[in-house]
Amino acid sequence: MSFNPIALINENKRLNEQLRELKKGRYTLPSLCDYFSIGEVAFARFRKNTPDFPSPFLIGRKLFWSVDKVDEWVNNNVD
Repeated sequence: MSFNPIALINENKRLNEQLRELKKGRYTLPSLCDYFSIGEVAFARFRKNTPDFPSPFLIGRKLFWSVDKVDEWVNNNVD
């Protein structure tokens, strides 16, 4: 797959929109079941009704070890 900066920007916009919705309380982490990747950018597939994750997962290029850490990062970094 060749590198496509426009596609990467579009996927990052989509990710940011989802994170903003998450912060507004329109979604919960376990109900956000989505996955996409372009190059090294990946959005984790969240398991429905699972409060804790057994292994690290990715949002964008950031690695998280727990749902609490995702909540903390979203609250501190998403407008």
